[in-house]
Parts: sequence; C-alpha cells; structure tokens
Amino acid sequence: MCKKPPARPSSVRKPDNIARGLASVSRSPRRSARKHAQALRMSDRSVLRILRSDLSLHPYKLQVVHALINRDREMRLQFCRQFVRILAENPDLPNKLLMSDEAHFHLHGTVNKQNFRCWSAANPHELHQRPTYDPKFTVWCAVWSRGVTGPYFFEDEDGKAYHSHIATSHRDDK
Repeated sequence: MCKKPPARPSSVRKPDNIARGLASVSRSPRRSARKHAQALRMSDRSVLRILRSDLSLHPYKLQVVHALINRDREMRLQFCRQFVRILAENPDLPNKLLMSDEAHFHLHGTVNKQNFRCWSAANPHELHQRPTYDPKFTVWCAVWSRGVTGPYFFEDEDGKAYHSHIATSHRDDK
C-alpha cells in the first residue's frame, strides 16, 4: 500500500503574523532579522520574507562619519582651491606625487557598521558620529614611482608602540 505524501505545511505569512512582524520591527527597528525571528518564534526565512515581501522593508547600513564643524568644511574647500591653482602651474605634478593612505585602528567605542542594520521602508540616512580624537593607532603606507614604502605603525601619545614592525620596499633606480 502506498502512503500519501504529507501535505505542505501552511504558510507562516498570514495577516496576523505579518502584523506581529510589523509590530516587532516598529518596536525595535535596529534588531536583526534573526533576532526578530527568535522573538516571534518563526523561522529566519519566514521573517525575512515578511519583512521584504509583505512589509517592503530593507536593511539599511549605518553610515559612520566624523563630526565636522563649519571651520573644517571651509578649510577643506580652501585646500581644494589652492591645489587646483598648484596643478595649473605644474601639470606634471601628479607624476611626482607620493600616494599614501592610512588605516586607523580604534581602541574602543566604535560601531561595526558591517553588522548594523536598520529595517525601514525608506532609507533613514542615519549617521553615527564618533569623536575625532578617540584613542587609536595608525598604520601608514605609500605608493610612488619607486615602489611601496611602509607599512609604518605609529606610537600613541605615551610613546607605547602598538607594533614595532617597519618594512620598506622600493625599486632601486640603477
């Protein structure tokens, strides 16, 4: 005798569960979909479908920016104008530039924006301001016509070295 296959379970995306999902997100829009699923006692996949398809919500990332004052904006604009004048006088300057960048490793109080989402129907354009001078250490490296210079690991205000490795590699012009 052949057994009849079990019936497909009914959908969790019913009006009452959609309303529960909306209430949960309204109370805690920064909670992850997984945490909403745990609170609602539903599967992660069902909650994601409710949030995206039924409620038309999207997970927006937090933007981390430096707090700027009016004086900072004016100084940046002044530098740009001055640099445009310098380039007009010396068009070969970009070939003589050393291009560098640094990475700042904050010691506390930072937000990992990769793990931060805010569920909303429209982008809230939410910003997280952090102090400009919070404790951190900096790693610097440069690229120029002679190769790569760095990385250099800088010390803090107390002279403590966070990392003592300094490597420099460049092409010898012989």
